[in-house]
Amino acid sequence: MLPKKIIAIDDDPICILITKKLLEKSGLIGEGVSFKSFNSPREGLTHLINELSFSKGEVILILDINMPELSGFDILNEIKSEFTDNLHVFMLTSSISMAHREMANEYKLIKGYFNKPLNKESIEILKTYLSK
Repeated sequence: MLPKKIIAIDDDPICILITKKLLEKSGLIGEGVSFKSFNSPREGLTHLINELSFSKGEVILILDINMPELSGFDILNEIKSEFTDNLHVFMLTSSISMAHREMANEYKLIKGYFNKPLNKESIEILKTYLSK
């Protein structure tokens, strides 16, 4: 079985910590599923591109929208389409903007749009993508 990874990119370290704890508590991290997080959008993008270039396992990207330097949408625009077969993107945001939600609907890569923090329903959706 190919390794599976969850990558979280969010400039808020508290949100990253909460997300990681919720994923651990739900059993999503461990047993062949690793977790890596980035508070810097640029560092996260670099890691993600390397991961997608060399890894064949499923990658779940949990991505904030409003961040300094690069927004979540900027990050998605940087990813080359030939590397996205095993990528599933979930926006995790505190944004209540309908414009953001409409923009998210324009990206085929985005499989879900969740409000912070993760909840039981959003975790169940993530599980379905890791069980593929």
